[in-house]
Amino acid sequence: MLNALANTAVVAAAPVNTTETIIAQVAGVSPGVGSQKVALTASIQFTPGASTTGLVFRWRRGPLVTDTVVGGASNVTAGVTAGALGEYTHNVIDVPADGAYTYSLTVTQTAGAANGAVGSVAVAALIG
Repeated sequence: MLNALANTAVVAAAPVNTTETIIAQVAGVSPGVGSQKVALTASIQFTPGASTTGLVFRWRRGPLVTDTVVGGASNVTAGVTAGALGEYTHNVIDVPADGAYTYSLTVTQTAGAANGAVGSVAVAALIG
């Protein structure tokens, strides 16, 4: 059985220069007994700031940029053009212990000299 939680709220609409910034969250993810897998998926429309040469997307288990990274980072350089709207995805699988979690999607601009801008972001957590 698959359960899904979704949240399309933008947390930070203007990630700052090269600072890792939370751009969306999914709260209340409870995988239940047996440590079921949680599939985290994100579709992002983002305009990189001036001088940006790449983007790094991460999913974190928790509400802070210092929380545990799950599934590794997605380093994107192809198709990243400062000032131009681009579409990106970042999908990972997590197998957390039983409990309730908030997952946070973050972005870091590589070599960014100005704030980027989130056009839209859609995220979901699938449990099963």
